[in-house]
Amino acid sequence: PRGVKVDADGCPLDSDGDGVTDDKDKCPNTPRGVKVDADGCPLDSDGDGVTDDKDKCPDTPRGVKVDADGCPLDSDGDGVPDDKDKCPDTPRGVKVDADGCPLDSDGDGVPDDKDKCPNTPGNTAVDAEGCPLPEKVSITLNIEFETDKYNIRPTYSDEIKQVADFMNKYPWTTVTIEGHTDNTGSAAYNKTLSENRANSVRQFIVDTFGIDGSRIKSIGYGLQKPIADNSTASGRQKNRRVEAVIETMTKP
Repeated sequence: PRGVKVDADGCPLDSDGDGVTDDKDKCPNTPRGVKVDADGCPLDSDGDGVTDDKDKCPDTPRGVKVDADGCPLDSDGDGVPDDKDKCPDTPRGVKVDADGCPLDSDGDGVPDDKDKCPNTPGNTAVDAEGCPLPEKVSITLNIEFETDKYNIRPTYSDEIKQVADFMNKYPWTTVTIEGHTDNTGSAAYNKTLSENRANSVRQFIVDTFGIDGSRIKSIGYGLQKPIADNSTASGRQKNRRVEAVIETMTKP
């Protein structure tokens, strides 16, 4: 065509030698050896905006944001690209799983970088630091009281000893002695009576078995928590009871 510059053979010039003549080349200064499209521009096979000759990740899926090297962005630098990262804001240096989320080696719901008890056994309830929560162990003492009484009969010494034995075995434990009554009398009166029952058991443990009193708390619930039918004599007898609630764990 008229006006087209030609070489010594009368053929259109291809200054950058990419196979596309200068009059049609939209990228006239393509480096030698770079593959080009029909317009003479470097190929971008995966359409990520980085040409193939510079693209270090040439098969990036369409639509994935890439860096200057044509590789998927990894904004938090955890080794998992943003398009696959389910935890995109992981702090630098934190080890992550295949989803880009902080590792939780013991599966307790607290990531390793925040877990102060990293080897917690499976299915153990833990606190915010990944350490086992105290386990509540409730021991119902078969101590029955006479109506309107809170004195402990000698026959119940062995029954109470099981609490003292447990506390001696696990010296970091504490116990709450809970007193209960039937529904005979007013709520206010029964509250006081239940407190007296709990206190009498607490003092018995301290005096008889030498347990430090600071480890034992007593509380009276009165008639609030019946475990049997108060309409029968046997039910009322069962409700006149004391329970020991111990908070413990395998190791302190």
